[in-house]
Order: sequence, then C-alpha cells, then structure tokens
Amino acid sequence: MVSALIKNSVVISVLLVISPITMAAETACEYKLFFGLSIPSGNAVSSEEWERFVAETIVTELKIAQYDGFNISDAKGYWKGKSEDSHILSIVSSNHCESEKNQPLLAALRKIAQKYKTNYKQDSVGFSSTLLYEASFNNEWLDEPRYNHKNLIELFYKSKKGFSQNNSVE
Repeated sequence: MVSALIKNSVVISVLLVISPITMAAETACEYKLFFGLSIPSGNAVSSEEWERFVAETIVTELKIAQYDGFNISDAKGYWKGKSEDSHILSIVSSNHCESEKNQPLLAALRKIAQKYKTNYKQDSVGFSSTLLYEASFNNEWLDEPRYNHKNLIELFYKSKKGFSQNNSVE
C-alpha cells in the first residue's frame, strides 16, 4: 500500500512539474525578488526602513511599469551559511516569461533590486521567474475551473510521454 502511494505521488509530482499540457496562450509568469534584511555592518533593515522602501521604491517602480498588484511575504533566508530574516516580493504577469511585454516589468524589478542593494549594502538580491500554466485575476476560476487534479491526471496518462499507468519506482 505504501509502495502504491509512493508510486502515485511520484507520478502526480511529475505530472505537475513536467506535464505535457500545451501552454500556448494561457501561460503566465511569476517573478520573485528575495530581500535579505541583514546588513554587513551587523545591523538589519528596520521595519520602518522596509515600509519606506516598499512605498517609495517598489510601489513607484511597479506603477511606472503599469503593475498595480503584488504580494510581499516574510521569510527566513540563508546567505553564506547564516540565517536572516527576509522578504519575498511576488508579482504575476499574465504574459509568458519570455514575452517582450514583460520588459517594462523586468526593468522595474532590476531598478528595485539595484536600489535595495545600494541602499542597504547587500551582496545581492535574489531573483526567480516561474512559468505558470494558468493565472487568474478575476473570479472566473471560482465558477468553473478548467483543470482539477483528476482531469490533469487523466491528461497525463493519455499523453504517455515515457510514463505508463503502472509506472514503478524501483
């Protein structure tokens, strides 16, 4: 039973990561910036300094790039083997990660990262981009989701891209 669960979870994990579903016009991209709060002098960026940076730099640069919505999460990061409090800025573009339409957003993210590095003497600001199969900014997805786990699994097995229903991990 445990073996079957492991096999199924491996298949589902693979499905969600490398599913051969066509991603044409319905792809989106999530960008993240990772801001460590430790300063090399031993101090840290204060809550007030962070809030001022968000208001004066992040909000301003994203408005110029015509993006009004974003999220900021608190996190615990590690840099050069040491833990530090950090913040993660997440923003989703309805365009494919490689789309030219994202250039103003990417330019804004570069300005934000560079200003943070300079202002708070950071070695770096982390960056990632993740291709999303679907993103919705309205309530349509609440009414009628196009894909759920059951039909994603069915699509996966129908595709049989090197996998079979009784795939085993040995």
